[in-house]
Amino acid sequence: MGLTFKELVSEFISGASSGVSGGQANLKISESKLIHYETIIAERYNDKFIVNVTYYSIETGRLQKIILDLIPGNLLVKVKGIPQGYMDSLIPKIET
Repeated sequence: MGLTFKELVSEFISGASSGVSGGQANLKISESKLIHYETIIAERYNDKFIVNVTYYSIETGRLQKIILDLIPGNLLVKVKGIPQGYMDSLIPKIET
């Protein structure tokens, strides 16, 4: 049996650089990125986590809630307005 979203998110937070969840690997870790379907949802950045909070679907919203619940607020950087299918780094999307 594969990992649940929560288990995979926990592995991502712990520093894992690969892993998959879901019957069709619809959530995966690729290096420093957490990708849901074909859109980056979170990225490790130095000692923080950039989280894409753009709304796409109910399923993605549930995943985003899991991520936000598991990462301490002082380590979170939220970004939004990310187009569906975006796979590049979220670092340039941080508002300074």
